[in-house]
Formats: sequence, structure tokens, C-alpha cells
Amino acid sequence: MQDRYAAAAPYTHTIFALMAVAGLLALLLAARAEWRNFSRAGLGRGWWTMRLLMPLLFALGGVVVAIFAKKALGSDGLILAYLGVFVVALPFWFVLHVVVGRLLRPAFDTGRSLWLAASPIGAALALSLIGHTLQPLAWQIGLALAG
Repeated sequence: MQDRYAAAAPYTHTIFALMAVAGLLALLLAARAEWRNFSRAGLGRGWWTMRLLMPLLFALGGVVVAIFAKKALGSDGLILAYLGVFVVALPFWFVLHVVVGRLLRPAFDTGRSLWLAASPIGAALALSLIGHTLQPLAWQIGLALAG
């Protein structure tokens, strides 16, 4: 049985690469549609600014969680880190988007800022669920191609 999976691995890895390219293409098309929507409202430049600031906002959330988790060591620190991600970093992520959106000129309303905060999370969840669902199918196809 192990030999069958080893023989199927190159085919399956190719299928996984094609799935990753399709996911990247879907993300790019979704980002383009989102930009067009913001651009029609005269907020295209602010959309670019917010998207370019996303890594910084993400890093700030990570720093907050690291400070939160550093208070305890061992498994307690790990529990605090996970708790920090959901209780501290996630609301912090949304608040930072609203604050930065208000500082932009023209300013974003709260709904648009929250959309910009939620859309990457939703995209990551959707792509993860789709990939997880298609993974067994990819292995079945790889096994069939390997003979």
C-alpha cells in the first residue's frame, strides 16, 4: 500500500500545484473585483493603501499576542497564545482596520473598513475548506494515474 502512495505522489503533487494556482487565480480575481468596487466609489487609492498596510497590521496583532503569551511559560503560554489570537488579536485586527480606514483620505466608512478586515479571513477559510475537501479527490486521481 505504501508503494502505491509513493508512486502516486508525483501525480498528486502536480494536482496540488494546479489547485494552488487555481486558488491564487481566484484570489487575484476576487481582489480585482473588490478593487473595482472600491474604485467606483472613488476609494481605489485607499483600497491599495489599506491592502499594502495589511502586513503591518498583521504584525501588530502578532506583537500583541506575543506580549500576551509571554506572561506565562510552557503549556499555559500556549493556551494564552491561542486565547490571545481569538480574544485579543482578532478584535484588534478589526479595530485597526476601522482606525486606519478613518485616517485615509477620503475616509472609509466603518462597513467598508470591516469588509477589508474580514475579506482576507473569509478567503483563507474558503480556500482552506475547498482544499481540504478536494485533497482526497486529488489522491484518488493520483492513485488512478499511477495504476
